[in-house]
Amino acid sequence: IERGYKDYSYDIDKKVLTIRVPITTLKPRKSLSGLPLQAAHSFDTKEEYIGSNSYGAKVKVEKNWSTQYLLFVPPAQFNSMLKETDDPIFASLPESRRAAYKKRTISLDISAEPRDAERISKNYAVLLRVRPKGLQFSVSEATFSTKPTISEPKDSVLFTRAIEVDLLEVVVRDGPMGPELFRQTIDVPSPSPASDPTSSATADSPPK
Repeated sequence: IERGYKDYSYDIDKKVLTIRVPITTLKPRKSLSGLPLQAAHSFDTKEEYIGSNSYGAKVKVEKNWSTQYLLFVPPAQFNSMLKETDDPIFASLPESRRAAYKKRTISLDISAEPRDAERISKNYAVLLRVRPKGLQFSVSEATFSTKPTISEPKDSVLFTRAIEVDLLEVVVRDGPMGPELFRQTIDVPSPSPASDPTSSATADSPPK
């Protein structure tokens, strides 16, 4: 899972490092069920070119095309991990005003001494083990785009690849391949053969 902005905090009195998995706000237009989590983001094109308008004015245009990959997870499968927290962008506001900007995040608590917490906060990786619900519960589209102008010379396109999934397990590691710090298994019933996206392929396989 992609890390977010100010995605952790540390309580030095309780010696608890809280890791927060952000819920993305930029979603596809097609409605998918669940909380959208950004699994990855890649830059497909990042370059510059010279553009001009009908009057012959020229400007250097920044071309930036990228793709985000989203997992839509049922909120109930996060259970007690789903919490309402302050948005760090508005952390300097008084409490009475911050309440209007609270947002839901996935919060994971890990016991750690101060020195260990400092190291973990820089390197940790959150991994989700999921089961896709099938391609009929997916979307692939251009979610956001801007046309370059003389005053705003940006040629931007964000493509979204998203799919609904069931959450089976949440794991936190000390680095992508480091030791395991946290594991939470989610009790999700197995799909019936009729709803299993792989069942039709199995049923249609020729006999050996």
